[in-house]
Amino acid sequence: MRDFRDAKAMAQTLSEALSAKSVSLSHSESLELIARVLGLRDWNVLAARIQASQPVGAGPRNPAPEASPPPSSGADLPIFPCGISCSFRK
Repeated sequence: MRDFRDAKAMAQTLSEALSAKSVSLSHSESLELIARVLGLRDWNVLAARIQASQPVGAGPRNPAPEASPPPSSGADLPIFPCGISCSFRK
C-alpha cells in the first residue's frame, strides 16, 4: 500500500492513467494534484514532509546505513580444546 512517501510514483501512475483517457498532464501538475489529494497545499509542502520523514543522511543516492551489531565482548567467541587453540598460537 502506498503512502505519502510514494508521491512521485503516485504522480506517475496518475499521469499514465489520465494519458490513457487522452488527458494530458505534466509531471509537475501530477505532483501538485497528489499533494492536494493528500490534503496539503502544494508539492513543496509534500516534498518537505517526505524529506522530514527520512532518516538523517538518507536519500535516493545515500540510503540509510544498516545498523551494525554492537562490538563483541568476547563472551560469544567459541572455546576450543587446547589441541586446536594451541595450533593458532604458532
